[in-house]
Amino acid sequence: MQVSDATFVVTDTETTGTSPEENRIIEIGAVKWNDGTVVDRFQQLVNPQRSIPGRITKLTGITTGMVFEAPTIDDVLPAYLDFLGEGILTAHNLSFDKDFLDAELGRLGREEIPNETLCTVRLARRLLPGLDSKGLSRLTQFYDIDVDGRHRALGDAEATGIVLRRLLSQLAFEHEIKSVEGLLSFQYRPYQKVRSVPSNIETIREEILPEVPDEPGVYALKNSSGTSLYVGKAKCLADRLRT
Repeated sequence: MQVSDATFVVTDTETTGTSPEENRIIEIGAVKWNDGTVVDRFQQLVNPQRSIPGRITKLTGITTGMVFEAPTIDDVLPAYLDFLGEGILTAHNLSFDKDFLDAELGRLGREEIPNETLCTVRLARRLLPGLDSKGLSRLTQFYDIDVDGRHRALGDAEATGIVLRRLLSQLAFEHEIKSVEGLLSFQYRPYQKVRSVPSNIETIREEILPEVPDEPGVYALKNSSGTSLYVGKAKCLADRLRT
């Protein structure tokens, strides 16, 4: 399957702490992406049946009162799993979110999520080796992404989805990887085998992109030998190429 045909369900969870065994999910947010476009969203507060620590409220803005009348996880998880479907479960620092989801499923006597998984932290480590941090805040700063509601589940899922789109574009351009199989295996490559960002990228950003018209058109991405790697069309060439 080609990446353009795949469905990525970019997911984020907010929790009462960092231990999947001892803590609980208080919010799930997810954004469904297909071919670089958002096709659906999911957001739900969860009653963890315990008070929310002050440090978590300070970080997320979620209070115990906000989740008091929210559904419990046994009602929320089936709805989320229906939303996930057969999509690729994607998250920034995937192990954190998946471990919490699987732990909650285990407490309900259900099996772990079997879907294919993708971690944007893993991709960033291999595609942006020179970046000082691969945290979501640093990546949104690096890519100049402005998303409302950061540190809430849906806001972080929205930001991660846009980061994913940028990383997938870079992966196709620099490594000619356009299949799902290639993408999923790439995230486990040793760091040292990843090429650095080409030196001409800044020239492209500073000298070529400003000249691209804000009009509909067709564009092609080529490698250094001139072979076309990808041909696409856009309603606004400038917006598409800047992403």
